[in-house]
Amino acid sequence: MIEPYSHLLRNVERSLMSIGFGLRRDDDYRASFSNGAGWDIEFEGERYAAPAFDLLVVRNKLGQPKVEFSVRILMQVFEKSSGKALPKPSLENQLEFLVKNGSWVFAESVPYETEYHHLNRV
Repeated sequence: MIEPYSHLLRNVERSLMSIGFGLRRDDDYRASFSNGAGWDIEFEGERYAAPAFDLLVVRNKLGQPKVEFSVRILMQVFEKSSGKALPKPSLENQLEFLVKNGSWVFAESVPYETEYHHLNRV
């Protein structure tokens, strides 16, 4: 990734490696990570609004439609369903959320999908 995202990418990569995700692709404004079990994470920098970014969890199972979930919204869904308050969704806090709550985020049943789409509707 190009500046100002390359230094952020190092932090993202370090955190995601700790939960079994490896860097799969690194382009100018997007880096993709995979755990080899049907889950990907996309770190995407905004081309015209740097250093804005989005961190997406992608369910990419064979034979099923690809579905993306913004980690910011997943944090809202988790707060609502668990009753636990979370900090503001900075990059560090989003990564910490994924590390601490991976079993919920990467659950086979995707327990948050309905509520996520409810919160994310336009």
